[in-house]
Amino acid sequence: MAEEKKIEGFSNIKFTASGLLLEAKLKTGVPLKITRAVIGTGYLDDGEDVANLTALKSEIESHQTGVTSSSATVDITNVSVVAAGMTNLRLKIKNGDTPFYLREIGIMAQDPDLGEILYLYTNCGNGAQAFPVFDGSNHVYRTIDFLNIISNASDINVNVTLNNEVTRDDFETHKTATVLDHPNGCVTTEKIADSSVTGIKIKDSAITLAKLNNDIHTKFDGLEKAIQKINSTKKIDLEYSIDQGHDGYNIVVKPKVNYIARKDVSGTATYPLQSIDKCYMYICYNYDSDSISLVCDTTVSGRIPQPPDNYLLSAEISSSSDCGNFEYHRLIQKDDDGNVVSVV
Repeated sequence: MAEEKKIEGFSNIKFTASGLLLEAKLKTGVPLKITRAVIGTGYLDDGEDVANLTALKSEIESHQTGVTSSSATVDITNVSVVAAGMTNLRLKIKNGDTPFYLREIGIMAQDPDLGEILYLYTNCGNGAQAFPVFDGSNHVYRTIDFLNIISNASDINVNVTLNNEVTRDDFETHKTATVLDHPNGCVTTEKIADSSVTGIKIKDSAITLAKLNNDIHTKFDGLEKAIQKINSTKKIDLEYSIDQGHDGYNIVVKPKVNYIARKDVSGTATYPLQSIDKCYMYICYNYDSDSISLVCDTTVSGRIPQPPDNYLLSAEISSSSDCGNFEYHRLIQKDDDGNVVSVV
């Protein structure tokens, strides 16, 4: 199962005290060197000032593309200067050998005097995103854009570790170009302008009946796969509630699949006995049996178990503020390899 989507829930990214000290040095002409991004699961304490942080609250082991490791992958994939003193940064995160909740992100930079420092920090609190353990097939990717980062740097050097992905700006520029070409310049004539394909440009016997038949079969094969994808698409609509009960948080899920109501599922996540523990839930969908299920319980010694492979959404429950009535809507389908993937 492969899933890729963009995360929108993080708060504005902020400078640490070390980051502000580096900003003062940047005014003297020192170049800004962003080395990497790091991720973690930690919460900020009530009233805690980001400026006082020198590291993440609870960092998760991670690595960058090109480094051999089974941990989560955190890459800087794109950086663009949108105006003087203003930069956009894009991250891509992939699951690894340990399940986790992505709650905090740090941007590391090189200080000429102190070495590598925590330069910028952001935390999404209870809006953490669940990443299951990677079992060899369930790729989970998340991209995060940090827009309009204001800095004193006149010279920015970013360690982009996954730079072979096409950005939207690159795509739009290529799509609207008068003369379309590949980056290596291998297309030497305008394509495809009126009357540009002539007999002189077509090599003798380049277009044969066998090639035409093969091209037609390829087109129909592609059309058949597209129809299969459309037919495999299912619309998932969930209404679910979380209430405080006598023994724990009561969860009720009212599901619909392709606009048809299914049997309600419910469960209770027992109140934790230790302060480090909290309740959690996973709402799951089995594509083959066409059924919705609920997994809810309490963490043990603060550790959240591995999410089910077929979960649709997850939530942590730690107080009455997490209770209420909620909705979830998603389209899913099977890809060319038969894996269930999210469409919207």
